[in-house]
Parts: sequence; C-alpha cells; structure tokens
Amino acid sequence: ADSLSIDGLLFNQATSLQRTHVIYCTYLAKNASITNSYIDASKLYRTYAMDFLYSNYDSTLKMVNVTLSRGASSNYFYNLIRILRARAVSFHENTIIGAQSLYNGYSTISVQQVSSCFALNNTFSDVTGRGHVMDITTTTSLELSNNRFEGCTIVEAQEYAIVAINSPSINAQGNVFGGSSGYAIAQFGSSVNALNFARNAIEDPSVQFYVKTTQLYTVGNGIVIGPNYWNTTSFKQLNMGAFDSTYDSDLTTIVFESLFIDRAMTQIILSPPSQVILDEVEMTISGTVDDDLLIVVPAGLYYAPGSIILRHPNAILVLEAGVRIMFAPYASIRVDQGMLKVLGDIDNPVLLAPTQDLLAEYGDASIESSSLFDGIYFGANSNPTVLGGGNTYVSGSVIRHCVLEYGGYFSKTASVYLDRVSVALDQVTILGKWDRSVTGVYINRPLDPVLLRGVNVTNAGSYGVYVYFPTSTTEIVDTAIEGSRNYGLYLNQVKETNVVRSSVHNNDESNSNSIQVYGYSGSGDFNVTSCSVANNGYGYGMYLIYGSSRRYSITSSTFTQLNRPIYMLGSYQHAVKVSLNRFSENSCTISNCRSIEIDYFGSLIFQGNDLEFNTASQIVSIYARSGYHLPLQGTVISGNI
Repeated sequence: ADSLSIDGLLFNQATSLQRTHVIYCTYLAKNASITNSYIDASKLYRTYAMDFLYSNYDSTLKMVNVTLSRGASSNYFYNLIRILRARAVSFHENTIIGAQSLYNGYSTISVQQVSSCFALNNTFSDVTGRGHVMDITTTTSLELSNNRFEGCTIVEAQEYAIVAINSPSINAQGNVFGGSSGYAIAQFGSSVNALNFARNAIEDPSVQFYVKTTQLYTVGNGIVIGPNYWNTTSFKQLNMGAFDSTYDSDLTTIVFESLFIDRAMTQIILSPPSQVILDEVEMTISGTVDDDLLIVVPAGLYYAPGSIILRHPNAILVLEAGVRIMFAPYASIRVDQGMLKVLGDIDNPVLLAPTQDLLAEYGDASIESSSLFDGIYFGANSNPTVLGGGNTYVSGSVIRHCVLEYGGYFSKTASVYLDRVSVALDQVTILGKWDRSVTGVYINRPLDPVLLRGVNVTNAGSYGVYVYFPTSTTEIVDTAIEGSRNYGLYLNQVKETNVVRSSVHNNDESNSNSIQVYGYSGSGDFNVTSCSVANNGYGYGMYLIYGSSRRYSITSSTFTQLNRPIYMLGSYQHAVKVSLNRFSENSCTISNCRSIEIDYFGSLIFQGNDLEFNTASQIVSIYARSGYHLPLQGTVISGNI
C-alpha cells in the first residue's frame, strides 16, 4: 500500500483459522493508521494478528485505541503484532488482553528496524507468553511511558523480560508493572547510550531481576535508573545498589538514583526536609508542611531543590505577584491537604519552571540544570475554589496570572492535575513539549464547578485540556489551546457545559480531534459560542457523541482549514442548534466524506451558517436511520449561504 487507514474495525471470528492474519501489509510506502478497533484473535493460530513487513524507511505507522484479545486460547501463535521496518511507530492507548500461547522466543509485541517508537498509555492485562511481552529496537529514540502491565507472565522460557528495549536514547517513565512474573521486568539492550528509567512502579513481582542490562556501559552518566517505586522490603539495599541486577562493575557508569518509599511516589529516600524552609537569604523553598502554617512567598527568584508539599487541612501557601520558582528534576508543588494561592497579576505573573533558563540569573553554578519538573497537583482533600455570582473568586485555592513551563510528566503526566477537586485557573499560561506525553490541564472527577478562564495551553505533548466526569457545571472561557499532540479539548462524561470565546488550533496529529465530547451524563445544556477551530490534521474539528436528554448548541463560531469540521451523533431525545457559524476552506478527500455530519437527533435547527470553499463528497449530511431512532422532528434548514 501507498497509505493505509483503518478505523472502527471489529473482528470476531467464531471458528479457528490457521495461518490467517487479520491485517497483513507489506511494503508500505508512506503512512498507516489503525484506530478505534477491536480484534478477537482467540481463534487464530500459527499466524500474526497484525503483520507489517518491509515498509519504506520513511513510512510511519500509528496504532491508537485498538483492543486485541486472546481470551484463554490454547492455540499456538507467533507475535500478536509484528512491525518490521519503518521510520516511526506510535502505539498509543491500546489494550492487550488475555493469554498468549506463543511459540518459544516470540514476543507478544515486536517492533524492529525502526528509527523511533512512541509507546504511551497502553494496557497489557493477563498476558502470558514464552518471550518478551514487548520487544522494541530502534536506531534513534524510544519513548515508553505511562503504560500498565498487569498480571503479565512469562512461562517455559528463560531470560525473557516484560519489556525488552534497545535504543541509543530511551525515556521510560510512569509505567506500572503489577504482579508480573518471569526473568526480568525490564531489559536494556547493547545500543543504549542514554537511558532515563524513572518514576516507574514495580509491584509484587516474581522475577529474578527488576532491571537487567546486557553489557558493561561506558558512557558515563548517560544511564540513569531512578527514582522508582519498587515494593521490596530492602529499600536500603536497593538504594545502595547492592540489588543491582546484572550491573556489577557497571555501577561506575550507571547512575542508580534513590527509591520512593510509598506507592504514591511522594517520599524519596533522603528526601527534602519535613518542614518547609523558606530561606529569603539563600532564596530556596522546599519540604513538607504538616501543620497549620501560613507561608507567604514574596516576589523574587527561588530554587526548589525538592518538592513543596502541603499535608495539613489548614496549611496555606501563597505565591505573591512576581514570585519565580525554578524546580529541580522531579520536584513539584503538591497539595494533598490545605490551600495553594497563586496570586500573580497582569503585569507581574508568577513563573513556575525548570532551572534551565534561570540558572544564570540565580548565580549558583552547583545547581543541576533541569529541562522539566513535575508540575502542580491538587489532591481530593485539598481546599477547592469557592465561586460567587458571575464566577467571581470568593475563597479557597486558586491559580491566577501564572506562567507554567514544562511541568508534569512524572507522577501525574499533567502540568496541572486536579484530582477530585475543582480549582479555578484564571489567566494561566502553560507551555509544554511535543516530545513529552503531558496534558496541559487534567481535571479528574471534580466535585464543584469547573472554571477555566483565560487559560492558554501551547504544545501539549498529550491533551491540551481534559475534563473527566465532573459532578457540576463546566465553564471554559477565553481559553486558547494551540498545537496539542492529542485531542485539544476533551470533555468526557460532562454535565452542563459552556465553551465561550475559546479556540483550538493546529492540533496536527493525524486522527486527533480538536474538540472531543464523549458520553454526556445527567441533564443540562451544551453550548459552544463564538469559538474558533482550525488546522487539526485528519481528525474532526468537533466530535460529539452520545449523552442524556439535553440541548446542544453551536453558534457564532468559525471552523476553517479542517479535514471534517463537525460530527454529531445522538438520539431522538436531543435538540440541536447549529447557527450563525462560518465553515470555510475545509477539505476532505476521503471517499464518501461528509464535512458536516449530524446523525440521529430529535430536532434540528441548521440556520444562518456561511459555508464557503469547502471540499467533500457531502458538505452537509443530516441522517436519521429508520428502525433505530425516530425520524427527525421539527427540522429547520434555512438562511444558509
């Protein structure tokens, strides 16, 4: 194939098939993507579920949201997925389930002869085999982060690992290995020149080695292991390097960092002091507040050699206008209990950043340069924002007029992570990096109203903003999301929602939607007003699907230079209004492509829209399938140009 795109594939074979692939592709010239698919491979044997062979060295392969299941099959199998030769492979948010009766030496996932590989946010559950679970070799770089390996077992074969990775440059962080058994958890190959294996959790393993090396590395401090969480009773032994797997003399060239002593990865052996020290002479701040202190940090440039942690219900940390804090690697602001007030102003914002751009001004040559830090985390027991009429601030935690650069990636993979708590973000700028799988703002199950006002997220390595399962309203106002690697704005299981005067632009990764709205819960309206969506690669400008009885309105907004501006899928319960919008210069060359598609709705007003210079098989498609949903009622289509 020249290029290949597979989306929404369902494969569920009832009878056994020998030497039959589900997907078999050779000599791919350019790009391939497999997305949103489910494959039951339990009836296949002596074959591969997916096989990509001898692709062009400039080709790319992307696999996103694919589930492969083997069940309890006893059929012998080769690799579940084999990729042999490509320039870049992206393996994101996939799920591998069930026992793999692999032939000896065959890995569940095998990626070989590729330049770079990104394996992020995947789940491997109850995978059993006779080779590596994941075997990846690249010639340039490898990113293996935020994956879960639960109950993975290697049987009948010696010297195989859960993950075997080999690349000149490896970044492996935030992975969880739970209840795994075999020879080793992680095995590093002979081509490694730079390795960062940190913030990984290895829980209840039954292995000979936690980590295993294959040669004596001689690259100085380029090999860094830790800090990680390994739940063994011998933390001291591990920290001293006595449990060094197969390092032996390699310890002179491997930096073996400290270990966390708790699963939440907040307490490091030889950690910062237990009480915050705000030293206005040395200009440092770090440590843990475990009483009802009020700490007010005045304007100035400070260094945080470790995390700043609040762990008392009445603890308050105030960062005044003009405060600038540069953080050591892995350091963060963590609010487990208590209150954080970031009170910058329009002319003098608060700056939170790694040390790299501030060291010269700080003037201490002994401080290690860091290119990122661990962001801001609010826990479920921290103090939320209390809002008054018109979303005015009354009390509680708040982040106002703040610039946050390159935060997140280690413990929570977000620059700002709100865990079951609502904290207002008002005039906040977040700068990320595409090569790091970090969301700008992640809001998980908030209990109070969500307010994002004047938030600007640029170059997020994952989602720009992700809101999951709020129990109250969501207000996103005057917010700009630019250049996210995944969805720009993801609203998942939200209730009443207003997105006003906001923009999502340049979401360029293939098949990633600018605005994703999925699975509404509860009552309340959904409104998009005076917004702008533009330049998002091959995904949708707005993708809205499912939900309870409610009204949907998209008005006075602009959709331009998109592949497919709008897709809306609902049921006869939904009332939809799409009016006074401008759709211009949108182009979709896929066969039977619908530029604006509205499916399965009860009533519809499509009125006063301006459609200019759009290219597609169908510019507007309105569809009600007989026998599945009631026909459209009260449909008005008028005044469009």
